[in-house]
Amino acid sequence: MIKRTRNVEVIGIDRAVWSKNINIPFIRCDVETGLPFRDSTFHCIFAGEVIEHVYDTDFLIEECYRVLKPGGSLILTTPNLVAFAWRMSMLFGKRPAIIHNRKPLPERPGEHIRYFTSRDLRDILVDHGFEIVKFCVDGVKFFPDGTSEIMHPIGMLNCFQDFLGRILLNFGLRLIVKARKP
Repeated sequence: MIKRTRNVEVIGIDRAVWSKNINIPFIRCDVETGLPFRDSTFHCIFAGEVIEHVYDTDFLIEECYRVLKPGGSLILTTPNLVAFAWRMSMLFGKRPAIIHNRKPLPERPGEHIRYFTSRDLRDILVDHGFEIVKFCVDGVKFFPDGTSEIMHPIGMLNCFQDFLGRILLNFGLRLIVKARKP
């Protein structure tokens, strides 16, 4: 959950209004057309599960770089194309859940357009001038009642995947990267 704290201004953006019950200012904007902020505006940008929905990922990264102050951080998350669960799906002849059988179209927003491995993500960020500060993965989810997946039948597989991902970056479910604008 994102919340406003003292001395920190938080602004949310999305192409659709997703909640009227948020406690932060919210701007409706399509990141594909640019970010509606001046150069060097922010100390930190969090782009959670965004990049895989964007056609021009280079433009998105350029825009993030543009609106970050020098020394500012970009925290980005995206599903990992080569996660253990997806590899297991393919081993048994199934399409990984993150890969749809349909061509993504502008009239079907929300579908994944592009998929990333840790190397893909690292390369695009470095190519656009970012320095990688930290790269990690996650896989274990927590439910609204506070219980972990490990208490649910499918959760054991995800916990194993999370364990593998912490040892071998390429096995985690979700890629998480913190990059810095020099």
